[in-house]
Amino acid sequence: MKQSHSFPITQVLIILVIFLPWLLSFPWFNLNISGLYAAMTTGHSPDVIAQMGSSLDKINLHGLEFIKHVIKTMGDEIIFLALSFIAAIILLKSYKNHTEIKSNENLAILLGITFVIGIVYVAYLFNIIQGLGNIGSQRLSKYLMIFTPIFVGYAFQHFLSKKRNYVTASLCIVIIMTASIISILSLYPSPYAIRPTPEVTQMDMHGFEWFVEYKSTDIGCTCIMSPPYRFADAILGTREEDKRTDIEHHAPAIPDHFGYANHSTLGESYKKDRYAAITQMDKVIYDAVWEVVGRFKKDDFEKLENDKSVDKLYSNGECDVWYIHSI
Repeated sequence: MKQSHSFPITQVLIILVIFLPWLLSFPWFNLNISGLYAAMTTGHSPDVIAQMGSSLDKINLHGLEFIKHVIKTMGDEIIFLALSFIAAIILLKSYKNHTEIKSNENLAILLGITFVIGIVYVAYLFNIIQGLGNIGSQRLSKYLMIFTPIFVGYAFQHFLSKKRNYVTASLCIVIIMTASIISILSLYPSPYAIRPTPEVTQMDMHGFEWFVEYKSTDIGCTCIMSPPYRFADAILGTREEDKRTDIEHHAPAIPDHFGYANHSTLGESYKKDRYAAITQMDKVIYDAVWEVVGRFKKDDFEKLENDKSVDKLYSNGECDVWYIHSI
């Protein structure tokens, strides 16, 4: 008996009935859609490529050093995408010759999904469609890689199924080993990949708990790399944190070298008093992972200890809270 393959309209409707109310329940959904609409109608949205270039300028990555960094951090993804492209060509040829069409229908669907994701991501990168950043299009680079292992396996199976060719087999092994080694070396944040760890310590949390509970709500804050509002989100919850206007989402960053290149005290860099929470990561990140940026050095923190315009209010060995008196 022939099985009829009709469109599963009932299943799709059930999924939509469950998914849409769940999606619409998020407060950020309306804001993101509004931001997308505003960007598309006004034609104003951030230049993603320019922002990436600015970030690379900060860590002084250009020319050969940039190419080496791309290979270190994205070499495995480039290999998988290249093999996926080859798999797509092989599949298209099989369709053209009317061979293996039915057995590869699911693979063709997955390739189509990946292709659409790739097109949208390119549109986001080059600002072809305004406002895609409002709906999290920067995360599409990760979704782009989800199905690539399947396509790579299909390509390898095609190469190895024809004849027993030791050169082809050896080349496949080399590709697998190369991608694996690059992936392992860049898996964790490290100076090798020029990425700091996103982890926080228990002492960081204790320090920010003290910071959130005891700081004056009439005075704002500043930071180096550890944003106070993120810690406040974890400690208070996002809704309670939103009520704390003293913990700004876009708090001004502490000036490079604490402003000692232009002033004798940190307080001279501020027009209003500020609190500052500085973690151990803030102290080592520019002396190790991002040393080339040159924002802070060890002697800057030694000068801070003797700065008469600041008071150390709290310290647990890994997190310090300072009060900056503006001058």
